[in-house]
Amino acid sequence: MKDSPFSYDELASRLLKIGVAEKEKLEEQVEGYMDFYRAREHIFAHVINAGWNKSRLELLPHEKVLDLAVVCSYRIDGGPTGSAMVLIDQSQTENWGITSSQLLAMAKANTARQYPVSLISINDMIRMVADEEDIHIVPDDFGEGVPMFILTNTEKYLGAYSLFYPNVQQHVSDVLNSSYYVLPSSIHETILVPDSGMYTPKELQDMVKCVNRTQVDPKETLSDCVYFYDRNKKILSIAASDQ
Repeated sequence: MKDSPFSYDELASRLLKIGVAEKEKLEEQVEGYMDFYRAREHIFAHVINAGWNKSRLELLPHEKVLDLAVVCSYRIDGGPTGSAMVLIDQSQTENWGITSSQLLAMAKANTARQYPVSLISINDMIRMVADEEDIHIVPDDFGEGVPMFILTNTEKYLGAYSLFYPNVQQHVSDVLNSSYYVLPSSIHETILVPDSGMYTPKELQDMVKCVNRTQVDPKETLSDCVYFYDRNKKILSIAASDQ
């Protein structure tokens, strides 16, 4: 990750690379970034690791949650299709004439409204992919044992933040009928494991660290911690970490 947010010029450059055919629309979007009343519909929230981005966070309005930080970004067309996003820093909130609290509240509301939560079992996802690719090698007893679920948003982009949507943690526990562990798969999704007693927090953390080191792009790695949602206490906490 870079040590500082993208600049206005970088945003313009990234946008204009998307395609000449969209030039007028993209230029309008770039100009809209400077006008708060036009930009506010394009402001969204996502989570990054607080410790790994300590110097970066000095420049960004943010909110600490466990070992993570909720930050805000300006996105084109409200999604990843244009692949253009700029992190919003303190100087931009001053240009817009708003506070960090107002920015975060707006970003959270926009994200929950425009990117609804998605919860699907890993088994169902694998079967869906197999069907789409016309692959018939998934055995009927695949995944027997403790089920695992993917929590993200409907765009499957920067969806790890969906864990922090209002009431989602408790709603998920009602759906699973269980307390559960949260494995930070990446900035795009988390994996939920119902608390069945089959795994210890340390075993799950070892899985997370192994996947982070071998399967996840370092820029998309979220955390090496494992979290636990206690259904009775209605509290999400760190279950295993290196600290």
